[in-house]
Amino acid sequence: MSGRVLGSDDGLWSRASVALIPDPPGGRVQSYREGGADENGLFLIRGVAPGKYILVAWLDDPPCDYYDPDGLARCRATGMSVEVEEAGAQNVELKMKALAKR
Repeated sequence: MSGRVLGSDDGLWSRASVALIPDPPGGRVQSYREGGADENGLFLIRGVAPGKYILVAWLDDPPCDYYDPDGLARCRATGMSVEVEEAGAQNVELKMKALAKR
């Protein structure tokens, strides 16, 4: 899985942290993957098992508690859903969405 991270204003997110969260996460703890974007907002996450995931990124603090199954709605609201196929390579443009104020 590779791609580029953008903010809700279409600005590049240099050095953003990136997480690939299994969806649903139950029994797939080994499928969580984390990585980081370079100065151009580009990231690469290797060794991703086939399945459905939520892809999120952040600059300072994660937008959600992605290890908490009850917090995945917030992850879905800010990130994007992706599906990884066996032996596939996927390149995505992750445009993070702003959360509504509480």
